Amino acid sequence: MAQLADPKFISPMVDFGFKTLFGTQRNINLLRRMLEMVFKCRIPDIQFINIEHQGDTEEDRKAFFDVACRSDDGREFIVEVQLKRQEFLYVMKNLPTFATRPDGLSDKFFNEFFEAAEFASLPAEDKKTYRKTMGTVNDYLNTIDYAREEGRVEGRVEGREEERVETARRMLAEGMSMETITKITTLSAEQVKAL
Repeated sequence: MAQLADPKFISPMVDFGFKTLFGTQRNINLLRRMLEMVFKCRIPDIQFINIEHQGDTEEDRKAFFDVACRSDDGREFIVEVQLKRQEFLYVMKNLPTFATRPDGLSDKFFNEFFEAAEFASLPAEDKKTYRKTMGTVNDYLNTIDYAREEGRVEGRVEGREEERVETARRMLAEGMSMETITKITTLSAEQVKAL
């Protein structure tokens, strides 16, 4: 299996990438700023709940990522991270395709976000895990693409066969000879007789 080229930025659309950016102590300020943008209040206290690295198979991907927060007015709440800011969603979706940082995304949050997302800045073990995760994702996507293509090829073959059979039926109905029908449709005489 060919090794994938290392990206400029990691993908937050896979569990490992998202948790690296928002579910680690080293990026807690990035998470805090994101939550403050969403909830429009200051959040001085954040605690991670149920943080676990997800497995490489679909069956292993059942972990969840919640954050316990306390706002500056003392309210406590648990957040399952769901984001609504348009620029952020654009970045989340397209981050691994960026060769450089897009213009206009230069506030404090995005400065920290892009710094945290740089593949080159990951510890060696995280780079290895990310590569493995992305290899698994790409294998899965390639399997799906292959199955779709096989289905299309099989459908075309079945369609051609059905067309040949239908043509033979029409030729039989017109009283054409067995020799003519087998020659034009390339069906065997046995196949034509079975119609």
